[in-house]
Amino acid sequence: MVAVFLMCGFGVAAFLTPSPAGSGTHQQLGLPPCFFMTVTGYPCPACGMTTCFAHFVRLEWIQASRANSGGILLAIVCSIALVWSLVSAIRGVSWLTDDYLEVLSILSLIVLGVVVANWIVRVVWIWL
Repeated sequence: MVAVFLMCGFGVAAFLTPSPAGSGTHQQLGLPPCFFMTVTGYPCPACGMTTCFAHFVRLEWIQASRANSGGILLAIVCSIALVWSLVSAIRGVSWLTDDYLEVLSILSLIVLGVVVANWIVRVVWIWL
């Protein structure tokens, strides 16, 4: 199920055209503009994430990191998780680790830290 979920996410990203503005690509899915940005004028931590994934699947990693540097780390982790889950499913047993929840927890905290740090830098950059 994990592999199917991740493949669907990457598949959707492949069909989206990355926004030249660096964010707003999600609106191609019929979603509204970022509420946080609309209300505050500042990007939210996830602003640029969909654009980042749309660049990532096109192997445009510099543009992906410009859209959201936390997003490119998340895309890398999702890519690794996709391979891991496929290999584990084929083997019928968890590959490389028995405690995948601990690994997932650690990776999630690292990604969250980078996303928040990226957001703080982007907001401070706007203030300057």
